Amino acid sequence: MIEDIYRIGLALKCMNKNTSGAIDEDIMPDKSAKIDQIVAICLSSRGNYQGVTLVEYGSENAESILLKKKSPNGPNYAPTAQITEFEKTLNVKIVSWFKWAKKQGEQFELDTDELQFISNVENTLEENEASIIKEYTAFNLPKKGAYVLTVMVDSKFPVDVPAIFKLYAGSIREKRERAGKGTCSLCNKKGTDIIPKSTVFKFFTVDKPGNVSGGFGESNVWRNYPVCAECETVLGKAKEYIWDNLKFDYVDMQYYLIPSTLSVDPTLEKLITILEELRIKSFSFKEEASKSLKRSEKQIWNVINLENDINSFTLLFVESEMAGNVERIVLELKDIYPSRVKRLYEAKKAVEKSFEERIESFNFKFIRDFLSRSDKKTKDKDLTSLFLDVTRKLFKKEKIEQKILLPHYMREIRQCLGSGDNMRQFSDVALKAWVSIAYLIEAECIKSERGVNMDTRFDALYKKYGAGLDCELKCALFLTGALVRKVMDIQFAKIKSMAFRDRLMGLKMRQEDVLRVINEAQQKMYEYDSYSNESKQIVEQIMQLILKSPSKWPMTVDEINFYISAGMSLYKEIYAAAGESKSEDSVVQSGL
Repeated sequence: MIEDIYRIGLALKCMNKNTSGAIDEDIMPDKSAKIDQIVAICLSSRGNYQGVTLVEYGSENAESILLKKKSPNGPNYAPTAQITEFEKTLNVKIVSWFKWAKKQGEQFELDTDELQFISNVENTLEENEASIIKEYTAFNLPKKGAYVLTVMVDSKFPVDVPAIFKLYAGSIREKRERAGKGTCSLCNKKGTDIIPKSTVFKFFTVDKPGNVSGGFGESNVWRNYPVCAECETVLGKAKEYIWDNLKFDYVDMQYYLIPSTLSVDPTLEKLITILEELRIKSFSFKEEASKSLKRSEKQIWNVINLENDINSFTLLFVESEMAGNVERIVLELKDIYPSRVKRLYEAKKAVEKSFEERIESFNFKFIRDFLSRSDKKTKDKDLTSLFLDVTRKLFKKEKIEQKILLPHYMREIRQCLGSGDNMRQFSDVALKAWVSIAYLIEAECIKSERGVNMDTRFDALYKKYGAGLDCELKCALFLTGALVRKVMDIQFAKIKSMAFRDRLMGLKMRQEDVLRVINEAQQKMYEYDSYSNESKQIVEQIMQLILKSPSKWPMTVDEINFYISAGMSLYKEIYAAAGESKSEDSVVQSGL
């Protein structure tokens, strides 16, 4: 992955993406931070306090403020920092920088006047702390905004203040000169200056023991991944581009799309141009994104055919904490081919066609809704690792065990069944569960033979809705769901009650319970004088299917009730297949 990102950086360099000229590449400030305004402490050339002002942040001053993060608990490379708590930022990031600068000034060849200036500013900031805080508070800036705190000397930003810029550039370059010479792992140059530790990616740590060449001692960590100063800059530029332009939404998460290639020009340049034009597109399964991705995929494959270069993509899911100072990779999907993405879209379209009368479109939220929290009362999304594992298997075309998913699906379905007389929410949740399993089957991640063929009027139904109905028993349970749901509908129409729901045991029925409820459903229909020909056909079909099934059902309680709940959510479609017209259905319609 790092090599792929590095190649993107080289391609960007070839494409003249770097627009700066005043600051060398190896000391380039951070420009990826989302900033609304600059809060500047105004000083004279002698370091006297002149107030606080607001400056609009934009491309013309993004580099001039020299925002480059260093330590989360200490000053940055320049007296510039994003504001968290103003007083804390002022003291930890700004005042502390001038204290450090006063001690290190001679080391970085500051002359006498520059050293005096640094000392004066330190005293000025300490003496005027209360005034600075008061003036900042008076701005009453919106709390949701993002702001950066810096200094201006005679209306000049830090880049144009010699004393500050010398310390900024010197401290960065000093850090990169301590490890000695070696062979860079990216450009393979021998005898080049190796930096002690790459800081481009925050998920690179040195505080965990491991079986690696350099150990995890801070002084020898460069041996684990030796990088020269020039390649560090290229890597940083590539990350900035990817983080800004190739970041896409995935349900309630985000991922970065990284093309994997074996060379840098001209193939990767063309691919980056395509991706740059399609920044807002992603594997999100939004309709407009789907159409655009198909267009981009065609162009990408044209590049592959012509150049025989681009191999695949990496999808990198990263969590950021502490204002981006801490990054954690939660999932890395390597070698994702456009053909697999195309297959996922084909599965999406197939599911949408089957359920076009019930759902507008399918997206991964159908799955995430069941694999988020095991307890809705808690804020912790403790099922995220399971959801990411399903995501990985989807994109890698690996098998997913349905039995692992069903306990979480059934937990949500059961909760909805017991939430009042209105069954609409139950039907929606049960249908969503059924559709998501149907999608996993269409995507070839859950093995299933599509439907059974018994030469009955229900065969078309099994084929259309029953991607998972691959045996007689599952079909019987599916139809049983429609039967019991119909009883509840009739009961509500007759007596405004759904007491029969209690006979379902909260959808925790076993084999003997299901056989009992089938008989009870027939009896209730007789009692209400509503045992229609369609219900008789469904019962007959259920019994035929059960007779062809094993005497002891090889299914868990969750599996049994999952197929029943699916039938309950699609009971109108099942009764329509049995021949019931919409007018007949409306006679017992409960409005649910």
